[in-house]
Amino acid sequence: MLTFLRKLKKSLIDSGSTKKYFLYAIGEILLVVVGILIALQINNWNQNRLNALEENRLIGGIRDKIDVNRFQFGLGMATNMAVIAAAEKLLERTQKDATSLSNSQIEIHLHNLTKRFLLGKSNATHIYDELIGSGQLGLLRSQELQKAITALKLQMQLLESYEDLQNNFVDRELSPFLNRHTDRVKIYLEGSQHDTLFLETRNILVDPDFKIRPQSGSYDALFEDTQFSNLLLELLRHTKRLVPIYERINEPMSRIEDLVN
Repeated sequence: MLTFLRKLKKSLIDSGSTKKYFLYAIGEILLVVVGILIALQINNWNQNRLNALEENRLIGGIRDKIDVNRFQFGLGMATNMAVIAAAEKLLERTQKDATSLSNSQIEIHLHNLTKRFLLGKSNATHIYDELIGSGQLGLLRSQELQKAITALKLQMQLLESYEDLQNNFVDRELSPFLNRHTDRVKIYLEGSQHDTLFLETRNILVDPDFKIRPQSGSYDALFEDTQFSNLLLELLRHTKRLVPIYERINEPMSRIEDLVN
């Protein structure tokens, strides 16, 4: 092809026809432009193909991460509801006679009081951060998926801040109080036997043959202590604030699941 064009160009020059040579020059320019456009089209097609492959890889990673988030979500919600139920039962007991709950039931509820699950904290580095950090968020062609991932990130951040408030309260106020007024080893052993959330290895702190020691007395003094009632009420306030955030987290999480599946 190039040999033919060179010969044609030479013959036109030799002929001395300016008009024919001018037309040839225009044709040569057009041919070069067409070649460039075709090359660009091929390059764009190849880049789009690579982007589509990368998008599929990203979507697979998002799907896996959301599966983990969904599992965490279930455990977290169940944990918070267990804390709320325990606090409500014990707070109700402060207003009733000593026969309303057995010692074993009281110990199970006391065990559940200090449960926690850090959904927000465990997702401090979120899929949103990974996509932004790598500059790959724009590879997701679905604007809805981008918005859902962003919304999930914002709700996780909000949850993390409220989890910090709850955990600080439990660690600084509730647990020290229980350490002073209850047998935490006995409560742990009794409560872990009835723990259905699988959030901790059974009896990891003691020998498997460790026997639960008998209760040395009643819990009447604990329930007559106004500070205990106040702590239960405060725990309810902290924990119930987490529930609506969990409900809001469920919305973008469900949307992401729909879009990637």
